[in-house]
Amino acid sequence: MRLNCLSRGTVLALLALFAGCKQNTFLSEFDYEHYKNLMPASVYELDSRATARPVTPQVVRPATVVDPDRKPRYLSLAETLAVSLEQGNIGSQSSGNAGVAFDNLVTFQGRVIGGSDNIRVLQLDPAVAGTNIENAMARFDAVWTTSMNWQNTDRPVGTPLDSFQAAGSGIGAIKQMDSTFSTGVLKPLASGGVAGITFKTDYQFTNLPARVNPSYRPNLQFQFEQPLLRDFGTEINQLRAGGINSLISPGILNATTAQDGILITRLRYDQSRAELERIVAVLLLNAETAYWNLYGSYWALYAREQAMRQGFEAWRISKARLDAGRVTLADVAQTRGQFELFRGQRLAALDQVLENERQLRNLMGLTAEDGTRIIPVDAPTLARFEPDWDSAYEESINLRPELALARKEVKVRQLELINQRNNLLPDLRFTSTYDVNAIGTGLDGPNTDNALRNMASNHFNNWSTGLRLNVPIGFRVANANVRIAK
Repeated sequence: MRLNCLSRGTVLALLALFAGCKQNTFLSEFDYEHYKNLMPASVYELDSRATARPVTPQVVRPATVVDPDRKPRYLSLAETLAVSLEQGNIGSQSSGNAGVAFDNLVTFQGRVIGGSDNIRVLQLDPAVAGTNIENAMARFDAVWTTSMNWQNTDRPVGTPLDSFQAAGSGIGAIKQMDSTFSTGVLKPLASGGVAGITFKTDYQFTNLPARVNPSYRPNLQFQFEQPLLRDFGTEINQLRAGGINSLISPGILNATTAQDGILITRLRYDQSRAELERIVAVLLLNAETAYWNLYGSYWALYAREQAMRQGFEAWRISKARLDAGRVTLADVAQTRGQFELFRGQRLAALDQVLENERQLRNLMGLTAEDGTRIIPVDAPTLARFEPDWDSAYEESINLRPELALARKEVKVRQLELINQRNNLLPDLRFTSTYDVNAIGTGLDGPNTDNALRNMASNHFNNWSTGLRLNVPIGFRVANANVRIAK
């Protein structure tokens, strides 16, 4: 009966230890394959020589005002936005410079390369923040630890203790073989405590007089410890960073590298998604503005060309009238000057077309030159738009990513204050162990010397309970951190 009760208790304890363990599923298979294809080739992960030389293909010579002729590429606004979302660059984040791309390359920031505003890079920031959640949750992961040690002793009898141990045996040297096998599982609890179960077997074979020789001493230990003041409760343990410590089995549990606790890490993940929404909105604004800037520059070029043609016609007529003696040379010079002015304005307008096309290419993530000339095919709508003030105000308050970021940051500061106030409590911990012990000349067999059978009979038990209190006098560090958090 006691054997069955012990077996059922062991199974229930193991189920409790592994409760909550699950497979990490962060993306569906379809989404995983999609984003996997967007990542660089695996050669960059393994081949250190892959980046020794530039991998950018050769780009053709860009167009100039002297040689602007290229094959036309007709581009719609929908295609512009789609390509920008797939591979575009964010560009200027100032509302006064909408439609302007950044020409700066990445910079070295001490230990990493940063400064890229490509959407393919920035769209991975929420995924990185999501992995930090798994990192923070690792503090509650169960840990399995096992070890096996052997020791052989062969020394002459020389000390009084050795003589006492060898009394009556007539031996001149102590020869002994020891081994220890230990395996166990420790599980940090959501309340801040630790539960564990450990199986240990000690083996000894000696030439000294012994009641049981060789001896197997199996031991099954159940342990439980729980903070009672500081670090007690599920909320504070989801706020604290770092791992949960064990007084009974120190140095075994996971030491997570997460800088924040689970709750704050989740808020950081929400902030990362809100930041992505913000930069996507900026990207779409810049891409659409650059599209219409290019559209307007083509019309400005058309107007300058018409003015230049009219100026040239006026100069040609004035020159013909000069040849007929009907106007003076000053009149011809005046019309020639007007023509040259229109010609210079036309070159400036053509240069603006090329510049606006370059800006649009940069924001769309295209190469600076591909042998084509982008021509917008969509025309702006002429319908009148009258926004409703109340609905615009309500949508801005509820949907602006910047305000969502600020609200999440206030919540983060509130949680940090709760976390710091937790350190004002004394550290009082309760510890307890319960051991099942046995001894035998073997680990198996039908006779009474079976050590495992003796352990299952549950005749020999050790138990212990204890309290440990740790109180910093004055709580100077804790009070300072609380004031900072406030």
